[in-house]
Amino acid sequence: AAEARLVVAVGATARARSILEEAAVAGLPASELAAASVQEAVERGDVGAAAAHLDGWHADAAVPRAVLERELWAGVVEAQGGDGLAARRRIARVVADAEAEGHVRLFLDAGRPAWRLLRALHHASSTPFLRQLVAGCPVLPAAPRWPQPVRPDHCPARRGRGS
Repeated sequence: AAEARLVVAVGATARARSILEEAAVAGLPASELAAASVQEAVERGDVGAAAAHLDGWHADAAVPRAVLERELWAGVVEAQGGDGLAARRRIARVVADAEAEGHVRLFLDAGRPAWRLLRALHHASSTPFLRQLVAGCPVLPAAPRWPQPVRPDHCPARRGRGS
């Protein structure tokens, strides 16, 4: 799941989908696979697929992080589907519950879609924990298309060789 999330972060959603399909066959834990699958669908703008992955994701109530992660992605999908108010309400609950459990990495792992919701919530009403989360969310440009060709004049190994 981590590999798929990294590949999604650089904009290679087709490769991420392939990794997730292989992981499903290999028996990756359901919660990790579901989170990465929702993230991949969100990144390529397929709200229907993201919602379908959410519908099939049954987070183990005995694992608080899994429950929070599912709720976080449900909020992201609501926002992507156009229901910003419901998304902000859900994310506010997730942030409050995450603070009680000390979960920070959850939001960082979710990437840009979650960061946008955190920033929107921060502007509406902030708490010290939410300020900490927003401070930890990097401001990044849009995900590049990957792999990007390296121009010879930008390759450090070729600089200074006169070629």
